[in-house]
Amino acid sequence: LDAVGGGDMNLGELADLTVANDNDLTIDVSESREEFKKTWNPRFTLRSHFDAIRALTFHPIQAVLLSGSEDGTLKLWNLNKAMHSKKNAALDVEPIYTFRAHSGAVLSLAMGEEGESCFSGGLDSTVRGWKIPDLNVDPYDNYDPGVESSVLSGHEDAVWGLAYSSSLKRLASCSADGTVRIWDPHNSSPCVSVFNKEKGEEKTLCVRIVCLFCLSLSLFACLSFRAWHAHLGCLCKL
Repeated sequence: LDAVGGGDMNLGELADLTVANDNDLTIDVSESREEFKKTWNPRFTLRSHFDAIRALTFHPIQAVLLSGSEDGTLKLWNLNKAMHSKKNAALDVEPIYTFRAHSGAVLSLAMGEEGESCFSGGLDSTVRGWKIPDLNVDPYDNYDPGVESSVLSGHEDAVWGLAYSSSLKRLASCSADGTVRIWDPHNSSPCVSVFNKEKGEEKTLCVRIVCLFCLSLSLFACLSFRAWHAHLGCLCKL
């Protein structure tokens, strides 16, 4: 503002600003050159969580999405059941199922083999296995506690990352307690291996399974990358 007073206000460059209707839901990404200008319009709007969404994963076959939130729930979304919104051009999607059991935020997700099951890791230090219900389930049916197929306990802090290998039929989890665990979710003694038992001050951030190797990324004084043999349970030299 160059001058304020006596009802006289000079806005300068601010006078050229315009305010778009929030319901248009468009994001304008522009650079100095015109050819970089692009307007993005959302295809779907998914509404139902009551707090921040911390994790997302897609069904390997169907147009289905799983979300995990700080509200302590997982929600299953069928994108084929989207409805036209009255407010904007994006299609509204309501969850077809809500999974409840975590006592805190859901931080990580992994989809199981052929999308018949899924796994979640939480702030409550547990990893939970779930059965994926029929994708045509009535969202207003009563909650079925039988959808929770397993509780994998052992971590002592928040579970930040999950990865499932269909070929190995193994689940990997990494935790703020510094450890990485390999699980056989369908075994009565599910924990197969525990990596980095010495822990220290490291905080393991994410984990992936590639072929026979479990890859982890940790944070302490700096980022460190490690590869573990999923069957032998030993640290591999990189």
